[in-house]
Amino acid sequence: VCVPMSAAPDVSSSRTELNPEAYKYLVERRAIDAGVEILYGALFSEVVTDGNRVVGAVIDTKSETWQIEADIVVDCTGDGDVAAFAGARFDKGERESGALQPISMLFLAGNVDVARVFAFWASEERAPLLRAACDRGDIPMPSMALHNPGWERDIIVSMSRAACDATDAFGLTRGQI
Repeated sequence: VCVPMSAAPDVSSSRTELNPEAYKYLVERRAIDAGVEILYGALFSEVVTDGNRVVGAVIDTKSETWQIEADIVVDCTGDGDVAAFAGARFDKGERESGALQPISMLFLAGNVDVARVFAFWASEERAPLLRAACDRGDIPMPSMALHNPGWERDIIVSMSRAACDATDAFGLTRGQI
């Protein structure tokens, strides 16, 4: 699953690039082989507790609401929703400013001239173009990163979209618009 960054050896040396589709397949297979029952399209809605111990979760799916109990509950919500609903202490945002990490957009672009894209990315032209696009309102923030997943003509684009509170449904909606 790990692949070398042959298309752009000097762009990033501090991360291991992965083929995301191969990685998803591998993790899913290993989970199934270990006896994990996977349920896609489920949303966490509340915790199940026994005293101060989390012993399960209530989830909603298109077909029904489920209460799932477990010896160990792992919070994989991305925002610590299970822990927060259980009453765990948490910090939100930077201590001094309260600033939150912007929401991000991540996508795979195919049929790309990878060498040409990374050459432009390393050039002096990139920053003023991103700033101008931000000033015009074409993109909300001039923050982007490119990754090569190891396929000959593909890149992964990661960009900050908006500074918003992703734990607030209305704030997240405004940020995505």
